[in-house]
Amino acid sequence: SLNINDSLKKKFGLDKFYFIWNCYLNYFDCNYDNLRWFYFPRYGNCFSLNTGFNDFGEKINITKQNERGYNYGIYLTFFSGIHQNIERNDTFSLNSLQGLKILILNQSSMPNIFDDQITLKMGQITFIRI
Repeated sequence: SLNINDSLKKKFGLDKFYFIWNCYLNYFDCNYDNLRWFYFPRYGNCFSLNTGFNDFGEKINITKQNERGYNYGIYLTFFSGIHQNIERNDTFSLNSLQGLKILILNQSSMPNIFDDQITLKMGQITFIRI
């Protein structure tokens, strides 16, 4: 099997600054360094938020949710289109792997892309409230 370093793997997908347009946690801007990157071969670049660790592996505080309402919780705006360097065609746009996979889990759990997930279709506006 190939042993590809993380620097090269990150080039296979969208960078978090290009992919995640807005990020708010309890109505405050997210620190993009707190979005922890990991790679999954089938989906490419993946990001976890509020895990207790930042992207450098350093321990950070977990944000607690004590209030409810529009201004609280997690608010994210993603770019779910196709990168400008990829040619779009009918086969590509109908591919079931296109779009976003959202997993909501406990901070102590390791992300498993095969767990129950919310799948968002590419190019659509979707609101999720839990």
